[in-house]
Amino acid sequence: IDNVLEGTVKIDIVNNTKEPLGALCFRLYSADFAESEITYAENSKTKKEYSLSTKNIPSVYYIILGDDEIAAGGKISVTLEFTTTVPKTNNRFGFYEDENGKLYNLSFCFPQLSFLKDGNWFEEPYNAVGENLINEMSDYYVKFKAPKNFEIVSSGKIISDTKQTIIEAKNVREFAMTVCSFAKIKTTESGGITYNLMMPMYEGVKEKKLTDYYNVLLTTAIESVEI
Repeated sequence: IDNVLEGTVKIDIVNNTKEPLGALCFRLYSADFAESEITYAENSKTKKEYSLSTKNIPSVYYIILGDDEIAAGGKISVTLEFTTTVPKTNNRFGFYEDENGKLYNLSFCFPQLSFLKDGNWFEEPYNAVGENLINEMSDYYVKFKAPKNFEIVSSGKIISDTKQTIIEAKNVREFAMTVCSFAKIKTTESGGITYNLMMPMYEGVKEKKLTDYYNVLLTTAIESVEI
């Protein structure tokens, strides 16, 4: 793995405003601090290519729709291609590596549609302190390829994991996933909800100590949802 994430994103958009939309703003938040970019944009149905323009904030991308302007209540599907270099940092986006293997935290590293507020697109840059990423509720359908020795946990529900991992997450604000080459997945149900806990297994650390720690995390997750 060369620590580069590449992909294609198809975004189905409904104009819920009362005015026509002649331009769309997309965000690739990882571009504000890592080598990331949206490289291509087109109309998913007609294959009409759109030009991409950026501002002084690397994570902000605009496409001008021209004749594809979206009427109020209208729809459009846009396809974007992107590439993101995952930085080596033990954070909510980045990867961690030691003698046991690699662990990737993948969040806000793929293109997302921005949102309109008072007629203006949200253009605030990423900030490492606090929570400043705001997204509309969306449905996600994700196809992800990783080497066979990597375990995956993510937003939503994994509905297939034969040749590739297929994930469905409905009506969520964010999609994120963790991919690890030295972990086990513990699954349990409580109150009709399935909980998946990723358990990285470190050599040199007693299994009993790790198991106790992971059980505390799982209990905390369940009780937090119940509260």
